[in-house]
Amino acid sequence: MHIARVREWINRNPRSTDQSSSRQIVAQLSSPFIRDEVIGASPALRDLTMSQIFGVGAEGRIRASPVLPRGVYHLRRQALDLARSKRLPRPFMRGLKIFMRPGASQRPVHIRSVEDLSLLGSQTLNSLSRATASAESPSVANITSGSPQTHTDSSGSNRILSGTYDIVSVVETFLESSDNISPFHIAGYNFFHCHRRGKEGGGIGLYVREDLAVEKLVATESMYNYTPEYQIISIKNSNNTKLLFATVYRSPEAGYPEEFFEVFCRIQPLYDNVIVTGDFNIHVNRPNDQHVGRLLKQLEQLSLHLVSTVPTHHPWVTSQIRGLIRERDRVYRLFRRGGSSAAAYKELRSRVRNLLDTAKNRHLASRIAEAADMQSRWRALRSMGVSSPRLPSPLTSFSADELCSHYVAVGSRAPPLDISMATAAVPAERRTVFDF
Repeated sequence: MHIARVREWINRNPRSTDQSSSRQIVAQLSSPFIRDEVIGASPALRDLTMSQIFGVGAEGRIRASPVLPRGVYHLRRQALDLARSKRLPRPFMRGLKIFMRPGASQRPVHIRSVEDLSLLGSQTLNSLSRATASAESPSVANITSGSPQTHTDSSGSNRILSGTYDIVSVVETFLESSDNISPFHIAGYNFFHCHRRGKEGGGIGLYVREDLAVEKLVATESMYNYTPEYQIISIKNSNNTKLLFATVYRSPEAGYPEEFFEVFCRIQPLYDNVIVTGDFNIHVNRPNDQHVGRLLKQLEQLSLHLVSTVPTHHPWVTSQIRGLIRERDRVYRLFRRGGSSAAAYKELRSRVRNLLDTAKNRHLASRIAEAADMQSRWRALRSMGVSSPRLPSPLTSFSADELCSHYVAVGSRAPPLDISMATAAVPAERRTVFDF
């Protein structure tokens, strides 16, 4: 059941002129996510009668609106008025936060005050978008790994971290409660981890720069029960800027990460800066996948932008190669515990690498050979990352006038180039003179 409690609405406003005979109730829903789902669906419900929804004879209609604190309510009313007057997309809420889009294709902006609304309605839309995103941005990496040690060389210095990143999440650490985590220590970082019990594999690790204050908020139980594993922490820098950071690992046989999102929805409204990393094992390039539409809709409702990358599951990885990868990982775990030799692990690692390279090259060659025309061939090459990427237009962040002013200012700092300067830059013995 998604409805936790229901009571009659009592209008205590003596100045209210509402003489409606309709029945009004207040419903407490099981989570912020469910509440936002109901409010988001309310415009569609207005077009349906009670008999169409519940199969009863009543012809009335349902109207739903959130019960908000006074300040949030009035700010939301002003945002709705602005959207109507300026023909902007309708504002929406996540928790107790109000968001508006300056344009249909632009990212939502967090509305904190009447001043934000004034900026949104003026000619300084770009300055507001930049101000909202001006919080100090950490450098973040995510690693899907058989073990954190696979990214550490023999001297103990980490090739991936090396001081480049502020936060690095690692999923599938294969750590167990009895493991000694001291080999995973990296100078300059604190290491937080959740191990898995009851089944091999899994586990979540997190490296955070040691000068950042960390508070562990929520983590899954260590006993594995075929549900996604996650860890949620709060990070604060020297400027007291807070970041909500979550790492999720969903194994392929696990269910949808519903528990994670329900917990996350309760915490997210307390933070302006949010990052979610990990491995959901959901193929977003497969629209027919049962989890894809649900995940994308949930991310949109949470105002989270999906950083989409190339697929991590490749068609050239056959069942034979997967079996050899599992054997390589098993031998590595034995070697780490002293039950196998380093030579056996290195031999398997080399075999896996050679098989992967050969299978990938054959797959790519077949895709190019099967292309029916030049357009299909270029499409295949672009999917392989051979062609230049299509970069976003700067006009999505800056106006044409701002860009022109910038380039004029940069160009006017250097004196104009003349022929004498060009000649002086080339040594006399290397100059070539052409007569026409």
